[in-house]
Amino acid sequence: MKGGLLGRPFRKRPGSRRQWGQTFAFLAIGLPAFIGAMGLATDAGMYYFNQYKLQMAVDSAVLAGAHCLPDGCSCKSGISQCGSGGAGQACGSGAAQTTASSCATYNGVQGGDSITGPTANAGAGTVTMTVQRNVPYYFARLVGVTQGTVSVTATAQIGSAGGLFNGLPLGLQYCGPGITVCSSPYSVGQSLTFGAKKNTGGAWVSGSGDWSALQGVATPSNTFSSCPPPAATCTSANPGFDKIKNIIDEANALGAGAIVCVPMVDWSQQALGTGGCNGSCNLNVYGFAAIQLGPASPPGVNGGPDGSSISATFVNSVCSGTIAPGGAGSCTLNGNVGACAEKLIS
Repeated sequence: MKGGLLGRPFRKRPGSRRQWGQTFAFLAIGLPAFIGAMGLATDAGMYYFNQYKLQMAVDSAVLAGAHCLPDGCSCKSGISQCGSGGAGQACGSGAAQTTASSCATYNGVQGGDSITGPTANAGAGTVTMTVQRNVPYYFARLVGVTQGTVSVTATAQIGSAGGLFNGLPLGLQYCGPGITVCSSPYSVGQSLTFGAKKNTGGAWVSGSGDWSALQGVATPSNTFSSCPPPAATCTSANPGFDKIKNIIDEANALGAGAIVCVPMVDWSQQALGTGGCNGSCNLNVYGFAAIQLGPASPPGVNGGPDGSSISATFVNSVCSGTIAPGGAGSCTLNGNVGACAEKLIS
């Protein structure tokens, strides 16, 4: 036997052939199983990826469709979920379904998918849609499974806003029965100029166009809740020229054409019997209004150095907020003027 390093002979270790044989046996058995597991994981990943994408598409579609229920013509604007997919849709009957279908396609629902709906229930304020997709498998075919079926369903609901998130702290005079200073409710499409009256050093002048700054909760998010009488007051006036100027500046920054949602209060305080709000006071929030801003005049041009004005048009729009109890399907509860909120309920 030839010597190895340092002249020492090589010696075979007992059982080495047996160990190599065991290693090859384990590889022969384990490697296919490992590759199979990786393949099945790939197929499962494709299944759940398609499920996630479909769910996102259907969620966006039904939310956009629900936006159309109070006023089908509102589908022509404000549908950010669809990008250009919702532009130019005809308004009126069937607009909710048409918009939801367009948005679903825009967001990835394919022609080969099986689609149920969208169906709309105007009374309940809901739009529902179900989509199924066959996802082909590649590695699972080895065990006889060629595809998996993804099925997703979503239902969105819209209704009268019962609370606002990030509302403009602009207190608009509530108009309705029992309010002598403003007995006729506002209507969608109505134009109005809101004049800020002097509320520092002078009496408040009540009327349909009056407003002042309000104290929101957790500012600057300005969260407001609805609390019509006989509920206790839930907001307060935040008077002063600087507060009014802040709102004017914000309105100017948003620009003419921007849609904002604002709380509606009774500055005359007839329900409270206090003789009107003069400066700082506690107020009920009767509901909310959606307004499209027009030009905002600079401070000092209306009502003296502490006044200014904002022109606006009342519109139907979805606000960031919560649906009022009993308000599903309507955007006019508690004096609301087109102020809606929506949510996914399934």
